[in-house]
Amino acid sequence: GTIGTAYGWVIKEYQQVDKLLHQLKNNPQDRRMMVNLWQIPHLETGALAIGLSALMTTTVDSMRETIEYLHQNDVKCPIIVGGAVLTQDIATDIKADYYAKDALTAANILNTLT
Repeated sequence: GTIGTAYGWVIKEYQQVDKLLHQLKNNPQDRRMMVNLWQIPHLETGALAIGLSALMTTTVDSMRETIEYLHQNDVKCPIIVGGAVLTQDIATDIKADYYAKDALTAANILNTLT
């Protein structure tokens, strides 16, 4: 299969593979490594929801910043958060649209959005 030209463009445009390889080489213990395949201008037409997950409390601040960025850019796509350290109170505090305590809950939320 293929990830398609749009996703390939995003990876190339933002040099995500280079950045990921740099992180792996220079800080292999970093838990913040990721590749994003979404494009802000196309979120509302191409994404059902945005999902963010936190394993450690240090990640919550990054989630908050990501949600603020999405709101500042007027992205209307629903945001689902979850992960080991999150609670409904934290999800509300960081202004997420939904809290999912586990993957099944997230799937059920997605089913309500379709």
